[in-house]
Amino acid sequence: MAGTHQIWKLDLERNTCIRYSGYGGEGNCNDEPDRSTWAQPSGIAVAPYTDGKRAYFIADSESSAIRGIWAKDAGAFPLVGANANSRDLFDFGDEDGKGYQAKLQHCLGVHYCDATKQLYIADTYNHKIKTVDLSNSNRDCVSWIGTSKEKNPHVRDGDKKSALLNEPNGLWAKTNNDGNLVGLYIADTGNDCIRFAKPDGSVETVELHGIPDVRETQSG
Repeated sequence: MAGTHQIWKLDLERNTCIRYSGYGGEGNCNDEPDRSTWAQPSGIAVAPYTDGKRAYFIADSESSAIRGIWAKDAGAFPLVGANANSRDLFDFGDEDGKGYQAKLQHCLGVHYCDATKQLYIADTYNHKIKTVDLSNSNRDCVSWIGTSKEKNPHVRDGDKKSALLNEPNGLWAKTNNDGNLVGLYIADTGNDCIRFAKPDGSVETVELHGIPDVRETQSG
């Protein structure tokens, strides 16, 4: 619930929606459910974390951070981005690293792929996809695709060093019958198209029948 800065839970059996975390204040306070604060939370993913315990990972866009919630007790914890000051929503940037050393900018999407044990992050305003290896205790945030040096990047397919994205948002991993990653679908919102990133980082634009090919309508 981005507008109320909260995480809500939908009970499909009871057909009810209840507040899960956050009292409504805007911030990045990691605490118990009634004391935690969020800042326009957007994407959400579920994944095994420490000792296999399940956690929900939230793209907390205005704090420019990926944060977690333990599934068992709903306590919030930091993963990457932002800093320890729960009122500071301006510690954004583009830096790889661990925990608070890593910097994101208005991340809107997050997705976990069990095949790779990677948490994929749509670092939206940096025009990048970044990853965090949840199977590794270091859990460094690493740039994978895209660059923040281009301010309004057009569609450019190619290998991981040359491909460009523009404000990526939603993410979804495609796996084969053997459980291996085939690639990652990316909602490339700034370019009004869907992109597909292969495991080696090469990117191609998905052709959708009946929709103009953005590669033909953009210049530059």
